[in-house]
Amino acid sequence: MSHRLAYLNGSFIPETEMKISLLDRGFVHGDAVFDVTRTFGHKPFKLHDHIQRLYRSLQYLRIDPKITAEEVEGISLEVLNRNLPLISQDEDCTITQRISRGSSLNPVLEPGPPTVAIYNQPISFYFAKYYNSGVNLQTSTVRRIPFESLDPRAKTQNRSNNALAEMEAKLRDSESVPLILDIDGNIAESAVANFFLVSNGVIKTPSVDNCLEGITRNTVIELAQKLSIPVEEKHLQLYDAYTADEAFLTTTSYSVLPVKKIDGREIGKKTPGPVVQSLTEAWSDMVGVNIVAQAEKLATPRKDTPGG
Repeated sequence: MSHRLAYLNGSFIPETEMKISLLDRGFVHGDAVFDVTRTFGHKPFKLHDHIQRLYRSLQYLRIDPKITAEEVEGISLEVLNRNLPLISQDEDCTITQRISRGSSLNPVLEPGPPTVAIYNQPISFYFAKYYNSGVNLQTSTVRRIPFESLDPRAKTQNRSNNALAEMEAKLRDSESVPLILDIDGNIAESAVANFFLVSNGVIKTPSVDNCLEGITRNTVIELAQKLSIPVEEKHLQLYDAYTADEAFLTTTSYSVLPVKKIDGREIGKKTPGPVVQSLTEAWSDMVGVNIVAQAEKLATPRKDTPGG
């Protein structure tokens, strides 16, 4: 086998042969959900938790996938096992599930069969250099969709506001990523990551009424508790970020990534700071992979930004 395999609507096929209808509601309306995890040492990280979140998103959007969560988890493992021979010993990959409502020709309450796709992609490790230097954040003029319109806990396919925020940040500083606020001016998240800061030894992060309840986010909170570092989930403003001792992002691909500057303001006295270093070491111990060393060894130019 020279090409990665994927699962699409009941069949395992070469990834290069995956096709969906131009009338699929996921393509036409963004009427779909997705989730992404990754492997560490070829082992899936909290796949069950990601699948459970996927099904909460499906329930929220009233999409009937016509397949159980247990079946999706099993298929995800099967796709990974079939593709592992193509992944070197040092490499890892993402595991993605995408499910749309089906054909847009039918009424929204009577859609066609859902589209179910599951596939793997290599991790590009474009973020490797930021483990030591820290990444820059730029506050975006694009605001987080308010929870009254779309609950942020649902991981939906429509990510236009995130894409606009990311483009805006790149136009200001090609090495930056966005910091997105909610409509009340509270810090929400980045385009593909959750946001944390450290102040006086306390880790603080936005509450989940205005950000995705990330699996990586929750894991970092668990690690902090094991390290006896207090954590607060609360509304945060830019003042809190500008005056923080440390700041960092969390997401599926890079796990924990230190922040160097926010809107040109340097955060803390050292990057990465001691709390971020402790969390990064704890994460590496937990997954059995030195995430910084792996990323630095396999770093390639940025191709995609898997998140979650």
